[in-house]
This record gives sequence, C-alpha cells and structure tokens, in this order.
Amino acid sequence: SSSLPIWTEWLTHSYKFLYPFETRQLYFRTTSFGTSRSIVWLQERRDELIRAARTGGLLRPLGGATTTTTTLSSFRVASNSNENSSTTSNVFVPEFRLGRLKIDRATPIDREHILRDAMNLFHYHAKSKAKLEIQFLNEEGTGDGPTLEFYALIANELQKHSLGLWWHHDDYEHNETIYVRKLEGLFPIPYAQNDEKLDVICNYFSLIGIYFAKCLLDKYLIDMPLSIGFLKLLCMKSKYNNDSNIWYDGILDINDLIDIEPSRGKFFQQLYQLIEKRSKILNDINKTNEEKTLLCSQLKIENDQHESVDLEHLCLTFVYSPPSNTYGYQSIELIPNGSHIDVTIDNVDQYVKLSLDFIFCDGIRRQMDAFRNGFNQVFSIEHLRCFNPHELKLLLCGNQWPSWTLDDLLNYIEPSHGFTRESAGFTKFLNVMLELDGLERKSVVQFITGCSSLPPGGLANLRPRLAVARKVEADDNSYPSVNTCYHYLKLPDYSSQEILKVRLMTACKERGFYFN
Repeated sequence: SSSLPIWTEWLTHSYKFLYPFETRQLYFRTTSFGTSRSIVWLQERRDELIRAARTGGLLRPLGGATTTTTTLSSFRVASNSNENSSTTSNVFVPEFRLGRLKIDRATPIDREHILRDAMNLFHYHAKSKAKLEIQFLNEEGTGDGPTLEFYALIANELQKHSLGLWWHHDDYEHNETIYVRKLEGLFPIPYAQNDEKLDVICNYFSLIGIYFAKCLLDKYLIDMPLSIGFLKLLCMKSKYNNDSNIWYDGILDINDLIDIEPSRGKFFQQLYQLIEKRSKILNDINKTNEEKTLLCSQLKIENDQHESVDLEHLCLTFVYSPPSNTYGYQSIELIPNGSHIDVTIDNVDQYVKLSLDFIFCDGIRRQMDAFRNGFNQVFSIEHLRCFNPHELKLLLCGNQWPSWTLDDLLNYIEPSHGFTRESAGFTKFLNVMLELDGLERKSVVQFITGCSSLPPGGLANLRPRLAVARKVEADDNSYPSVNTCYHYLKLPDYSSQEILKVRLMTACKERGFYFN
C-alpha cells in the first residue's frame, strides 16, 4: 500500500550492513509486489505457523532462524478441549481469508518454439500479479511441475551461442556445445549501438528482464550462471547519477573485467601499471622534460610469450575486438578513424578508458535499457537495491550446486505412505543421496522439484517439504516417479542401494517419470 515511511527504503538500500540478509529479504518480499501479493504472503505465513503449531514442529522462516509455535500467540490459539491444554494436535484457529492468489493458465506452449511462445506470453502477462501456470502443447500435465520445466527451458534457450547475447570465447574448451558455458558467468557482449542485429537482441533482453522479475515474483529459481558483474548492474546505484543519463554508469571497473574475461582483464591491468609508471615519471619534479621523455620511451610491457617489449610493438589500435567470431563483427572503432591510430605510451590511458567505457557502458546501453524496461513491467528494479550482488545471485539462482548433510536429510525429508524413518528403503535412499556428486545432486533436485537449484537455505527452505513414499506393486525393474508440484517422490522398495541409485539416475535423465 506504500504506507511505510520513506526512510525504511533509504536505510535498506543505502545501509545494507545494518540489517541481516534475511531481514532485507523479508522487506523485499512484503513491499515490492503490490498489496495483493503482500496479503497473500501474510496468509501463507499464517498458514505455516498454524501447521507448525498443529504438528508440534518448528517453523523455519525466511532467514533460517527457528521460530517456535509460541509465535502463534498473536493468533489467539486455543485448544478445542481445554483452553490451557498444551496438546498441539488440538490447536484451533479460526479460518479467514481476504482472497486467494489468482492463477492464469497460459495457452499451451510449444516446446519446439519455447522462446517465441515465452516472449508472446510474458509481454502479454508482464503487468499481471496473477501467478502463471503452464501447460505444454499436446501434453496433459499442469501445475508447478510443467511450469518449473517451462522456466528451466527458457533458461537453457537463452544461453545458446546463436543468440549472440553473452560474452564467450571461441577457444573455450566446451565451445562444441550449442550453449554458452562460461566459468566466469554470463555478461552481455557489447555491440555498436547502431548494429542492425541489436533490435532482435534487445527483444531478448526485454524478455530476460520480464523473466527475471516473474521468477522473483513467483519464487522460481533461475538456472543460469550469472556473473557478479552483471548482477552489480542490476542492484547497485550509478556513481555518476547526477552527471550521466546512463543508469548503471561507473559501477564496473578493471577488477570486474578480470572476473568476466580474465585474459583481457589481466592485460588491461598491465596497461594500468604502465600508466602508473609513466605518471610517476612525469610527476617527478627533479627530472627534465628530456629525461622524462627518455624514461617513458624505455617502459616495457610483457607480451604473450612473457617477453618485455615496447607497447608500440603490440600493434594495438583504438578498436575493440570481441572474444569470439560469432557476433557478426570483427572490430569496432572506439574513436573516429580509430583503426588507423596506434596505441602508444602517450595515449594508452585514453585507450584503456575508452575500452572500459565501451565494454561496461556504451556497448551495452540498449541491451541494459531493454532489460530494465522489461523488468519494470513486473515491478520496479529499484527494489533490488536492498541486496548486494552475491545476495541477489542467491535470491535469483538459489544454491546452484546443492549440498546437504545427513542431518539435513533426516530433518527435512519426510517419509510417507509405506516408509518410516526406520524403513530400510528410506535409509537406502538417504545413503544414495549422500554419495551423489555435484552434477548428480543437480539432476536429482531437477527431477524432484523441476529446478536444478535449491532455494536459499537448501532443503530446509524447500516448500513443500520433500516427501518420499513407497511405490506399491513395484520391483527392482521399476523406476521412481515424482509429483513435482508437491515434491513427492514415489520410490520402489529396492533390494539394494546400488539398484536404487541406478534406477533413480536413469529416471532423472529421462522425461515422463513425473506426474501432476
């Protein structure tokens, strides 16, 4: 309702260190999405507290701290049989609701044209606060399972080399794949802003903006390896807000280039060191102009063969060359006639500044504007400023390499319908979960939840909780199946742990084992 005083936003945005991540996450969740979503959130929290009271369990809130059922005192909890009874199973709370979250079921999505259909759907639905529910063309499944798969498929499609959206190298070890797999994370590749391809590219970035915002709105995780540099642009404020009309100007620097493209970043770091040496010489009042000129001409830089050479011997000109040949251009002049102007010890500082400005500002201006415009159709991107880049990555992508301990599995996985905590089949499942490697864990999480990442806090904050039930009339030749909407795994009672692992991993690699 926008009734909070303005200083609450100012403090959470400008003085993040005063509040834990969990507190700022709570503020974000309750103030960013409008009144209707805030009411739904309050009702969901109330329902969680009531469930915790009735089961005698503990409630783990957003931050991971544990809240006991005594928190329910604000709801005037009383026992049916005895006002002073301590029996939690008899907790009675009057039912009331101000309304329910509206769900819009989209027209069937064609898997073969996922980005086309996603673009049409998101641009139509961007401003709606209703929750999207997806059904695929010629398939019967509905609910969270197909919807999560839809979001996962979009993430995969947006990482294709052929779209020309992200920074990548031709010589990267996995360049035989059709996807950008960059260890440093995804960052927009710069283009000349009059490039005819940019209209299509900006349409994709507008889609990405809506996609990110919808995932935050509906609490879906994004399975994309986003770079910290890109996330800085989304959640940090321009250093030159009063002097520049570019909303992200001045946020990134040479250190971010080292993270995004290490080879180019380290070379530019050498150029910075060269500039510092030159400045030190030129500022020395004890030397004559002739001595300064001589000393500057003797400055060297290391080439690819680790040999010290003159800067002029590198044959650099005032152009930007992309890291791959797949972008449709070989070079872009940083200044008029830049391809005919050599980089020398006298103008190297101008070359570095123009290059960084193009990479981090001028070359991605239309792409970032398209992203922001798309995002703002769902809710204002300004709300992201209550997080730092690492927190935003956790919020958007969750734990992209799921991890758990035996205590986590025992505390946050519920045996159900045929299994108890003492059942041999349930124990075998926990042992298999413990011995999985990183990629296998991602596959299992994808199979059970529809997304390969866990929410912040891991299994403890997975809602609904993961439940494992015994699959009846099944033997060692049967496979597990899952209801991804409810995180409900139906597992045959296999005769050995080895067979269980083989059947589970086979099911994870194939489609059709989930039901909705």
